[in-house]
Amino acid sequence: MATGEQIGINSERAVLAAEDRWLQAILARDANAAEAILHPEFRLIIGIEGHPLRIMPRAQWLAVLPDYRITDCSVTDRQVSVYGDIAVVILLWSQTATVPGDRDISGHFLITDIWHNSPQDWRVIERHSSRQEKAA
Repeated sequence: MATGEQIGINSERAVLAAEDRWLQAILARDANAAEAILHPEFRLIIGIEGHPLRIMPRAQWLAVLPDYRITDCSVTDRQVSVYGDIAVVILLWSQTATVPGDRDISGHFLITDIWHNSPQDWRVIERHSSRQEKAA
């Protein structure tokens, strides 16, 4: 029988594997692969200085994905915490990228992904994105 610690480690590995599959779907701009990873209630929440939170529902996010062009990216740190059937992954993410209209959205971001362990597997239910603070 697995101990609580073993279950936690296995859950962390499963969440990080799902996170990696999602990243590959994003980089490939593969809406079908991404759709299989997204929870039905998925939404992206973007923090933009001087503006209210921008909330992008699942359908809109999937529609934009084919035009989300990432030419370079890196994850410089990643932490995962599992709380039963909910997991939180925090990433330090850098990208060179454009979205529809060739709008440049390159930069360094703090990303928080919230995952739910559904009967189908771990599915991402929410992503929060904001720019990292400049070092002092």
